[in-house]
Amino acid sequence: MLRVNRLPLIHYGVAVLASLLALLFRLLLEPILQGEAPLLLFILPVMVSAWYGGFKPGILATILSALVGSYFFIPPIFSFVPTDLADAIRCSIFLVEGISISALNESLRRSKQRSEATALSLKRSEEQSRLIIEGVQDYAIFMLDLDGRIVTWNDGAQRITGYGAGEILGRHLIILYPLSAQASEAADHLKPQQELQIATTEGRFVSEDWQQRKDGSLFWASIVTTGLRDETRNLRGFSRITRDITERKQAEESLIRSAHRLEALHEIDRAILATEFGGEPIGTALDRVSQLVPCERAIATLFDFETNTAQILQEARSEGEANPEVIPLVFFLPERLFQQDLQQKVEYITAAQICPVSLTRSLSAQGSCIRVPLVSDEILLGELTLFVTATTEWSDEYQDIVTEVANQLAIALRQSQLRNQIQQKADELEQRVIERTLKLQAANQELESFAYSISHDLRAPLRAIQGFAQAFLEDYGDRLDNLGQEYAQRIVTAAARLDTLIQDLLNYSRVSRTDLQLQRINLTAVVEDVLTQLGASLQEQQAQVIVEKPLLSVLGHRSTLVQIVSNLISNAAKFVPPERTPQIKIWTELREDQVRLWVADNGIGIAPQHQDRIFQIFERLHGVEVYPGTGIGLAIVCKGVERMGGQMGLESQIGEGSQFWIELRRGT
Repeated sequence: MLRVNRLPLIHYGVAVLASLLALLFRLLLEPILQGEAPLLLFILPVMVSAWYGGFKPGILATILSALVGSYFFIPPIFSFVPTDLADAIRCSIFLVEGISISALNESLRRSKQRSEATALSLKRSEEQSRLIIEGVQDYAIFMLDLDGRIVTWNDGAQRITGYGAGEILGRHLIILYPLSAQASEAADHLKPQQELQIATTEGRFVSEDWQQRKDGSLFWASIVTTGLRDETRNLRGFSRITRDITERKQAEESLIRSAHRLEALHEIDRAILATEFGGEPIGTALDRVSQLVPCERAIATLFDFETNTAQILQEARSEGEANPEVIPLVFFLPERLFQQDLQQKVEYITAAQICPVSLTRSLSAQGSCIRVPLVSDEILLGELTLFVTATTEWSDEYQDIVTEVANQLAIALRQSQLRNQIQQKADELEQRVIERTLKLQAANQELESFAYSISHDLRAPLRAIQGFAQAFLEDYGDRLDNLGQEYAQRIVTAAARLDTLIQDLLNYSRVSRTDLQLQRINLTAVVEDVLTQLGASLQEQQAQVIVEKPLLSVLGHRSTLVQIVSNLISNAAKFVPPERTPQIKIWTELREDQVRLWVADNGIGIAPQHQDRIFQIFERLHGVEVYPGTGIGLAIVCKGVERMGGQMGLESQIGEGSQFWIELRRGT
């Protein structure tokens, strides 16, 4: 359905009606005016139409007034054309005045509407701001004049401070400050005035400070004071927003106290864990806990159920004897509990309502105490006791602190006991080692004496047997048959083999016992010396030896190295099939800070399952009649390398030869 906006029609209707009324009024005044100023009266409907309806209705009234006025009052009557120039000018002036009046009224009308709209908007905004400010309950929001007197007051301010608006409006800001600040009121309200001065110069002042309620109680407040200025930057007053942050401050202080408590407990833990049984750090820990938990005496008591005694350790600040006091255990536990289980002992200490006799006796006073058992690994070690002469209630926080310290102290005491036991066992073990070392030294001396006897006493008759058997063969060999000669030759061979065996045993013993002083050794010189010593034997075996020079230097013992290299080269030339010419290759290689010396041959090789056996003393893989030897050579090599802090090994396959290696630290 089409809807028509009736308001413009009404405005135009007013213009038409006003013009007709002006015409009627002019006709009524015609006899009096007698044709003077016929159009001046029509200015009124133009003004009314423009004021009421705006520019367009004013223009309509102007046109209608000009037409009606010209039609009725410009002769000849009922003519729309002016008769002379004066009438034309009058009509033109009327039209200009009508248009101007309409435009001015339209402008005034719109200005008025904008002003009314602005005023209404400001009123609504102020109302909303007022409602918001008055409705805020968690903040005190109010205004101050230039002198610092309160001019507005919201509900939040009343709730926080307890002052109603009627009680505080017009009063100075100093009323909200504690008595210490109010005492300076004679000095121009020093503290509040400083805050207002800062807000004036810097624009705002932010602080956290104590404020006072109506009932005199104090609260921590977060304060923001802002200077208010108009469009010309003139200061008009101050706004102040205050919030009660007492709970937050209390929480912060609680956190700080907890942090300090935690740090103190950590210091106590460190002091406890650093202590020895009954040592001074325990006294320091007791001193610290007595600072955390207000008391007159902090005591750690250690129980000894074997002797039924108690050892009292006091805090470091205690005066008196330096040594711990030892008293009968019955002062702390009834004798009937000595042999009872852990739970009953702990329950007795925890549930005790009176202090131990030793405490009240030493202090010559009655009081209250908190007793916490020291338990670790299900063993009652003692108790931690805090004492005050006045009757007091121990808070849960204090009990938690004492319990925590007691737990740490119990762990430390138990660890100290275990350390003492370990130290005692270590001392016993060290004593046994000393005794066994002395026995080993005696055995070594006996072994040295035995080796001396072997080298002198045993080898002397052996050489005699060997010599006489050889002489017997030379002098009487032609008188013996073949079997006799064979027997005599076996005696000579057996004596020589026994002499070699004794010599190898002496070498093995010497390598095992000699104090080796390691120094830089040139392996090239060592190998050359060995090849010179073995020259005749190698030439007899037609062995070919290749040395890849230069050989690297090592840290070792020269005579031991000569013996090791000699044994390796001798074995390389010995264990070769009869139909094969011995070929020996010697070289070194660097492995980080180690030097590896290789001795490779083209001999019979060693099966993998036997490669560990050959380094043991008297271990042989072949009979003496096939490959002669004593079975001690590689054992000497292994022992010598071990004494010099090195390693050895081999790589070998049956029928493909062997590669023996020793590894020692590089000589710098």
